[in-house]
Amino acid sequence: MVAGRIPRPRKSPNVELEHHLTDDEAHLAEALLWHRCHGPTSELLPQIAHQRTLVGKVRNINGGAIAVGHPFGMTGAQITSTLINSLQYHDKPNQKLNREKILKFADLKDQTIIMSGGSRGIGLATAKALSTAGCNVAILSKTDEPHEGLPGTIHTAVEEIRQCGGDAIGVVGDVRSEDDVTRLVDRAIERFGKIDAVINNASAIHLAGTLDTPMKRFTLMNEVNVRGTWLLTNKALPHMLKTGSGRILTLSPPLNLASHWLARHPAYTVSKYSMTMLTLSWAAELGRHGIAACALWPATLIDTAAVRNVVGGGEAARSPAIMADAALALFGRSPEQTNGRTYIDADVLREEGVRNLSVYGGGAQPAKDLFVD
Repeated sequence: MVAGRIPRPRKSPNVELEHHLTDDEAHLAEALLWHRCHGPTSELLPQIAHQRTLVGKVRNINGGAIAVGHPFGMTGAQITSTLINSLQYHDKPNQKLNREKILKFADLKDQTIIMSGGSRGIGLATAKALSTAGCNVAILSKTDEPHEGLPGTIHTAVEEIRQCGGDAIGVVGDVRSEDDVTRLVDRAIERFGKIDAVINNASAIHLAGTLDTPMKRFTLMNEVNVRGTWLLTNKALPHMLKTGSGRILTLSPPLNLASHWLARHPAYTVSKYSMTMLTLSWAAELGRHGIAACALWPATLIDTAAVRNVVGGGEAARSPAIMADAALALFGRSPEQTNGRTYIDADVLREEGVRNLSVYGGGAQPAKDLFVD
């Protein structure tokens, strides 16, 4: 037996195993599943030397909506491997979850959030965190069917979000399409009756210089990043103005005008900075109407499909849960406090009293994200 025990998940799914597992392995499997909703735990998790033998053993997870043949499009082994790789360990016992600490100050129950993207990565992690806080979430995503190399679909995302406590709907569509964005807003109003916040999450990336950026890539980044941010906010705005309150959160960087960032990938840089400029403009324009706008960006690389496939360095990247927790913290602050500001995730969490960020992974020295010096 190992020293210590893994804390029993509060919502423990029924785990049906293809092969016999030890009690410790089965317990770890349950903790991994609970982790999908609640993010990384800073409770003491013993170092189980044979933990990775779980890969390939968990075949069917009843009650957790994860199974071979389920539209997640992943095998039990892939699911388990993904969960194990995302779970982070902490070296101090009896610390509370960062998210639980944040939730104490975030009264978000029954608020309705609409988001571009959200079927995976930071968007999904954020939607699940908000659902844990009791929010209703409406997401817009193009991923209707499983895609090779990309985990999840809009349908599996909606199920995951609902399992975390709140309600959720998904609209299959493209953030570049005015009709699709309008459908998302209309569905959210029809289902939930209001819109309290917009999260501009969807983004396209191509990291290359001017001569190595085809016009097609330039157009895609500006249509997704800039047009998409404008469209989603524009369509939701009348509903927020009607209630005299609302929030706009855009996942874009502070305006770092250092020459090395301007020179490295001009098209991508301008598209992301444009998202920030729109957000700061809305803060100035709409603050007097009770609507707060701010931007949030990671201090380090985040372990998403985009980072693994485009940027590289996933082994030195933190979990998407750090951005989710930072977003949750910002929604828990007063609109006046956040309006017109650009935030870095690690700074937000430190302001919330979170001192040790190692629970989010990335190793001893996580790689800095783009635009962060």
